[in-house]
Amino acid sequence: MVRPTIETESFSENGLFPRRRLRIGDKIVDTPAKAIPVSKRRDDDPELSDDSRGTNEIYRTVDAQKLRAEREGDSEAIRTSLQRSVNKANDDELNVVFLAFEETRALQQVEAEFIVDLLTTYSDLLVAPLQYKLARAVESDDEDETVPYREYRNGVKTFIETVQKLESEMPIMGTISPRLSWANMQDLMGVYERHEVYAYCLNMDRLKATSQQQVSVIQPMMRSIARRGIEEEVLFYGINMHSGNSDEKLGLKPASDMAALGLGLDIVGECHIPPRMPEEVYDDLGQDDETVTFELFDEDAYGRREVLLAELPQELPECSAFDAEYLVRQGSQSEQTRRRLEKLVNAELMGQAATNLQSEIKSGTAFRSVTSKRGVDRRTATAYQAVRDDFGDGHGQSGLGDFM
Repeated sequence: MVRPTIETESFSENGLFPRRRLRIGDKIVDTPAKAIPVSKRRDDDPELSDDSRGTNEIYRTVDAQKLRAEREGDSEAIRTSLQRSVNKANDDELNVVFLAFEETRALQQVEAEFIVDLLTTYSDLLVAPLQYKLARAVESDDEDETVPYREYRNGVKTFIETVQKLESEMPIMGTISPRLSWANMQDLMGVYERHEVYAYCLNMDRLKATSQQQVSVIQPMMRSIARRGIEEEVLFYGINMHSGNSDEKLGLKPASDMAALGLGLDIVGECHIPPRMPEEVYDDLGQDDETVTFELFDEDAYGRREVLLAELPQELPECSAFDAEYLVRQGSQSEQTRRRLEKLVNAELMGQAATNLQSEIKSGTAFRSVTSKRGVDRRTATAYQAVRDDFGDGHGQSGLGDFM
């Protein structure tokens, strides 16, 4: 199995902040990094700042009907969508395509072959489809042979075996869901180990990565990686992470997704899964014309602040490539446009923060710097250290028994 070339320069002494360099072909990405939702870009938008660029995230949902229509030539919607996103990327940037498979059954051979073909064309990594509906159906117990999990595992195996059958020269990224039980995780990690998969996508399905429950899944996974002695050869990508809840006392929303970098993640992606709430609740979320706001990531706090759209000229950090007046003018057109621009602006600001974090890891100040932020509470700092301690305990030991 082809591996991505990963050079690990260092790990922080406290917390688990890795500093790596990923090479795929002639493309290089230094981590920690924040992926850019490139599909959100429009022709009139400015080029993002250099220190935020490097990784583009392209996400699309697919199901059996859409895949069949595309295979049989009745539709080109998937290809057109992916090509449009790739066209917005720069040649030296890494493109990572995620396809969320919406069926509650295993991926079939013909579907896997078509997906591999799509990913080979539009992505720099062959990412196993995100089977989030199957993961939700898996019972959270110690039974590793529940029907939904068997389907989930079979889908993973079918994808990997298809890549091998087609003799692809591209590296695979395995996908993992924290909704699986520990026994399921043990089994799935074994599947990836046997197939020499060294890049992993943690699909959080809108769960908060820094919560105690999710940390309890990440801990043994990182310990297992250390026990196998491959901690300097792996890459972890987090996607669909909950961005955090508003804290009235702090006056901001702690950025739980950005804070997840202290748990061993290398690249932070976007959350593409909407809140699971009744439709009528969405109708109550609108803003009146006098209180139109724009959410901004604050690197000094590791949180997001709601600012009045009209006050962006005073609030937008100077490091952003965006013109504040442009954001005000475009953002006032519709809520959809405003939210699109929020995604891009915050991805840029978080990308700059991730680049700054690289220097802090090198100087040994990452843990102290991040845990001093207002948006990083004591529980998150404790989670950092718990994951780091388990990771350290994994050296010199062996096996996937951490999940037992």
